[in-house]
Amino acid sequence: MITDEDLILLLQLVKRNGNIESLHNRGYQYSQIAALINIVFEKNLAYYTEEGLSLTNEGEEALQISNKNLRRKNSEAMISPQTEYIINKIGKYDIYLPASIKNLR
Repeated sequence: MITDEDLILLLQLVKRNGNIESLHNRGYQYSQIAALINIVFEKNLAYYTEEGLSLTNEGEEALQISNKNLRRKNSEAMISPQTEYIINKIGKYDIYLPASIKNLR
């Protein structure tokens, strides 16, 4: 099942001819990404052109509706946050350690 955030990201990638690595970084396998793209085509949200993939009117509308559902406005609606870097709220006595030691230098 695709979340609203992931649907927004996928539709934005199609709209702007973006890179699917951001979906891969969210934990999707390439086969799952291909399946998500097929779902987008089956729901008539996108179509193929000579230049690549494009959104249909239904796809543009779905993008707007998903942004509205998540209360994303203005620049938030154009740029998807990289949720893989969002830190969940922690207590004031908790200690956060980065996943990579390179970030400590």
